[in-house]
Amino acid sequence: MPIVFSKHEKEYIRLMLEDPEARCFLSDDLLKKLNDALKNYDVSYITENYIQRGALINNIDETKIRERVLIICDALRNNKKIRYTYSEENNIYNGTASPYRLMYSLRERVLRLAACPDNSFEKLVFLNLDGFTNIECTDIDADPDPEKYYSAQRRKLILNVTNNKEKKSAERCMRTFSSYKRRTIYNKNSDTFTIEIDFYLFDKESIIRDILSLGSDIQVIEVRKPGMKKGEFVIDYENDIRGEVVAMLREMFNRL
Repeated sequence: MPIVFSKHEKEYIRLMLEDPEARCFLSDDLLKKLNDALKNYDVSYITENYIQRGALINNIDETKIRERVLIICDALRNNKKIRYTYSEENNIYNGTASPYRLMYSLRERVLRLAACPDNSFEKLVFLNLDGFTNIECTDIDADPDPEKYYSAQRRKLILNVTNNKEKKSAERCMRTFSSYKRRTIYNKNSDTFTIEIDFYLFDKESIIRDILSLGSDIQVIEVRKPGMKKGEFVIDYENDIRGEVVAMLREMFNRL
């Protein structure tokens, strides 16, 4: 039986077609078919009823990004390595790598690839798709297991947030960390929220900047790392985000 879409589903597909990054995942033939089939659907009422967070807009070459996305997806589906040339800050890198995951950074509004380069199996690198000057799928089977690296990078950040209704501190905190998996508990007696945020160590600098932007209503309790038992998390004394935040605040104060 064919899949029958509702009116609302068709409208949101039509809205998706206006996003150049979303279009990169579709072939030219499919884009034309969808545009022709949905050209009579009005989505203006949708765009008038939501606010896009942030003002960061990237001008992308849709044709080039689509070509790279399709090559990477082909390599991921068939578990094959990629051969690439990558440019970053006037440096050019050539090599082969095992692709791991195609990702979208909500913070930076860019598509990026997580991959294990052949010259460093223990290292997982993140490559923005607009940085590739050349990329191709090889016939070589992908071999490293990046999941070991990825799981080793996983941490839990525990925050305590004062429910300051005037400053909307809880809402601001939820919005700031909206792109992370999190668990929230409301403490009725103290009128505070305890928020547990899942993050990876390569995001630590961004996490610290976010904490500083939220002000004095946010308190860092601790960071936890995976323990010896499955599902267990213990205090990570080596990554003392609380101490780093305090040190940065003292430095800022001394500059006043």
